[in-house]
Amino acid sequence: MEAFFPTLISFSYSSPPSHVSTLPSRTPTPLRSPSTSVDLNSAELEGFLPDELGLLADIAVFHANSNRFHGSVPDSLAGLKRVVEFDVSNNRLAGGFPKAALQMPALRYLDLRFNGFDGPCRRSFSTRGLTPYLPENFGNLTASVAVLANNYLAGCIPKSIGKMRHLNELVLTNNRLDGCLPAETGMLSYLTVFDVGFNLLSGFLPESLAVPKGVCKLPKLANFTFSHNYFNEDSRECARRKGRKKLFDFASNCFSEKMQQRTAEACSPFTNRSVDCEKFKCGYASSRFAMPPPQYVNLTPPPPEAAVLPPAEEFSYASTPPPEFHVY
Repeated sequence: MEAFFPTLISFSYSSPPSHVSTLPSRTPTPLRSPSTSVDLNSAELEGFLPDELGLLADIAVFHANSNRFHGSVPDSLAGLKRVVEFDVSNNRLAGGFPKAALQMPALRYLDLRFNGFDGPCRRSFSTRGLTPYLPENFGNLTASVAVLANNYLAGCIPKSIGKMRHLNELVLTNNRLDGCLPAETGMLSYLTVFDVGFNLLSGFLPESLAVPKGVCKLPKLANFTFSHNYFNEDSRECARRKGRKKLFDFASNCFSEKMQQRTAEACSPFTNRSVDCEKFKCGYASSRFAMPPPQYVNLTPPPPEAAVLPPAEEFSYASTPPPEFHVY
């Protein structure tokens, strides 16, 4: 690509109407294009993401949402050391959480929503580079906005989340996450949006378990959604602030003497015995409760990149909110 287009700064592709294409894997080598962005959104592409994409070492933006890509995200994409935005949402990708995303040091915007991550993968060697749940080193993710909604992600939210000190938005709604909300969420002082709705989380909302602040005391928190889970205990601070509906959405949990909660029968597997958050076996609840599959829809892509990318501490994306589900 560099040999043919030495001054290329942006690459965009779209297929003609009613035409489906595959992304070629054979590319000129070495492929170190000066292109700063690759836009494949809504291009009617299908097939696997080729390993050779990892050779685009100089790109800052990779958008490939609203296509028909399947299989897994290749490990080779860890070679995108300068990528700031990585969006493969609204495809049919599967397997565990892509490890490559944890090795992109410049990443600030990650969008994986509306896929089948942690679901079945179509190629026999798809387990390479994948983890069964959110990996323990999930906190190594450098993104300030991470949208992982509407997948099959299961297990616990890792305690390493406390390392994501510049995290602004984390959207995990409509997955199969279970266990307790880790107390380390209280270390996310820049967090503005935290959405864990429509999962299988239970236990209590942490207040100050060996961390500077509880999640309900985070100074910049503007939207905390934990509806449609199985929480049955909350801290004093959370109880005090739940009256602010724009800030807290706690519907369809197991809080006693609260409106719009689950029935006693639905809550009984969680309330009949105390949940020991330290001993909880991750993945137990998700193996017993059926969840609806993710749905594929047309998405609004993330905001365009700035001409000069701001530093992490000043980065402030606002992700498109995921659609609401009223199916359980």
